[in-house]
Amino acid sequence: MRGDIAYAACIQLATSQSGGPMANRTMTFHRGKWAALAVAMCAITPVPGSDVAAATLAFENVTAQQVDQLADSTYRFDAMWTDFNSDGCLDAFVYDHGFPTPTSRLWLNRCDGSARLDLVSNSDVNYYIGNPMNPRGSGWVTTLDFDGDGREDFWTRDSDLPAARYRNGSTPGSHMPWFSGKDLACDYWICAFGDFTGVGALQIVDSRRQIEDMMTRNVIRPASGDEAYQVVGDVTGNGWPDIVQPANGGYWRNDSGTLTWQAVPAFRGGGSGVQLLADFDNDGYQDLMLVDVGRCGGPAPVTRKVLLFRNNGQGGFTDISSSIGELTDAGAPDCWANYGNIIAADMDNDGYLDVVYSGGSNSSSTLVFRNNGNLTFSRSSVNFGASGGTSAGGGWVSASPRAGVGDFDNDGRLDIVKTQHPSNVGIWRNVTNTEGANWLKVRVRGVNKNTDGVGANVRIYRTGTSQIVANLEVQVSDQHPLKWLHAGLGARDRVDVEVRFPSGGPTHRFNGIPANQEVIAYANGCLLQNWRPGNGWPVSPPSDCSFSGGSTRARRNGATPLSPPAADATAATERGTTAAPARQAITPAVAPATAAGTGVATTASVIRVTPAALLLWRRLQRWFDTVSLPTLGDRD
Repeated sequence: MRGDIAYAACIQLATSQSGGPMANRTMTFHRGKWAALAVAMCAITPVPGSDVAAATLAFENVTAQQVDQLADSTYRFDAMWTDFNSDGCLDAFVYDHGFPTPTSRLWLNRCDGSARLDLVSNSDVNYYIGNPMNPRGSGWVTTLDFDGDGREDFWTRDSDLPAARYRNGSTPGSHMPWFSGKDLACDYWICAFGDFTGVGALQIVDSRRQIEDMMTRNVIRPASGDEAYQVVGDVTGNGWPDIVQPANGGYWRNDSGTLTWQAVPAFRGGGSGVQLLADFDNDGYQDLMLVDVGRCGGPAPVTRKVLLFRNNGQGGFTDISSSIGELTDAGAPDCWANYGNIIAADMDNDGYLDVVYSGGSNSSSTLVFRNNGNLTFSRSSVNFGASGGTSAGGGWVSASPRAGVGDFDNDGRLDIVKTQHPSNVGIWRNVTNTEGANWLKVRVRGVNKNTDGVGANVRIYRTGTSQIVANLEVQVSDQHPLKWLHAGLGARDRVDVEVRFPSGGPTHRFNGIPANQEVIAYANGCLLQNWRPGNGWPVSPPSDCSFSGGSTRARRNGATPLSPPAADATAATERGTTAAPARQAITPAVAPATAAGTGVATTASVIRVTPAALLLWRRLQRWFDTVSLPTLGDRD
């Protein structure tokens, strides 16, 4: 159980009932004593805690044991887990920043249960194509399937020249991947991705907010507003990807393909690309975290701190940066922090997203911060070592501190790959004591050419209830978010899983899913259970998908898909800039009101929770679950 909650706020819990956008539905209490107790306790409906003892985060450097051969890079700049050969086992990729002959390195997972990683050469894989030289890539890699063929491609950035994207042309079933070519990625500093108009394919948005077709590069939406770094995700909860630009003081709200500027007075910073969207308090809404540092030589001043803006669920955000604990001072000691990255991931399977931050100077390391369950974060004491340093010959080895997160050994705990001195790659196995803490991995297969399901929202509920255990969104960016989702479940051994497909797609809920397994969700309502690495990532649903739970590996959602948010099929135009409503922080006992940007009024049945009472609630809940009351309602 986590400690006391130290900030004043409320939590609105979602339910999966049909008839409106997920973000606007609210939970109602059961009758009788259950409801009476809830009302007596300031109308508390808690987001369930982990129900497991707090574990000390622990990681072990297993590079020497797991890597068959070390090979250095001229300028190690990026590190990530990949699956270029589509076997379902994570490989380690270190991307080089040097020119004219970059020395990136790829280690393939043997995928035989040993989690051993074998070095393969560029001549075998073709992950660097030097002729022609341009477009080129110097780092900030995004892995994604940009052409919709089901194979993982990668996309680079470059600070000076047009950057390259590499097309995966691997032979299906081959252990050795192959990149068949490269072409122009973005000619602006940073690009992001989403299905902004609901066509079933990823589109590109650049820092000018110009949206292009992924393959033809035709302009779908012209540039608008000042150039700024952006992060893409559904911050309004309506199922459509929004474009968040904190440096410009707001975000482009997406309503069924129509973009409208929404000012957020609380926003500050945003002068670097080190930004992410994640639900850190499991209230059903994506919060914004960023490192407030500008590009070297860029405008000042900046705070050089980590900032957190809590999504208030009404279209606005509240700056809570001063109360998030040790994370806020983690770090941006200099402008080189812009070369780092930040990831939200549940490293101890307790149900709360922790933070993995690599940043600071070009020799600094990776830091991990544990989410205490109350929107504060505590730094792990693990020393992951420097990214750069002095070579054996006395020269300086340049490096950028970057990392990736994923379960490379398939033990249910998320591991870290990072740039590391002097081994080039660093493989850090998660050895945290997660006894009693369960997990679930979810791969979403989207429709048409959005095979990664980018933009899909996966909510994990306590069985038979609308209480959120985890709220995750499939995202792709150069910050290396997890597009193959990993949810910590705490002590729960069964959960309900709700998958909402992006941009007007269907919503399916699967009840009573056992923990500690991997599942693949499809838009037709099929859920492939007990998937095992080594079997590939099937793009299409299996033909034997059954409506019965039974012992079959594949089952369908037996209910009618929940209605997606109402969409105007003709609303594919762009509205002008509108004035944003004043930011409204959530407070207890909010009267029914229309949620900003949704057009749907909250009802009198909305139950809100003051987090200051959450600790007391959890203690009473444990006691209350031991009392035999016929009107208690849903219980695990």
